[in-house]
Amino acid sequence: MGKTPTYKPLNHEFQKVEFKTNVPLTKEYARAKRIRSSARWQKVRASIINSQSGICGFCFKRPIEEVHHIEELHLYPDKAFKNDNLIGVCLICHGRIGARTARGEDVKAQIKEKRLKHQMEE
Repeated sequence: MGKTPTYKPLNHEFQKVEFKTNVPLTKEYARAKRIRSSARWQKVRASIINSQSGICGFCFKRPIEEVHHIEELHLYPDKAFKNDNLIGVCLICHGRIGARTARGEDVKAQIKEKRLKHQMEE
């Protein structure tokens, strides 16, 4: 389902504001939603967080708040539970990853590079 339209006051009346998005509501997104709400996903998510000691795998500074699918879940549902396709990130880095993906950057390579650099610094 899409987001509910919001309403804002205008001259003491409410005007409907349409929610605009370039993301169509498709069966792929519905499948992704089902995966994210599954017990299996909750176990895999907890495993990723534990394997990274609760620290963001992109900046290596802040606590994990999201587990991100490097290969987008709605496009690659077969990789939904694969550890090498998942990274625990803080909200700031999750936003950065999303922006870089939207710009067409190779985020997968950037994540791999950051992981290698971090391992060398340890």
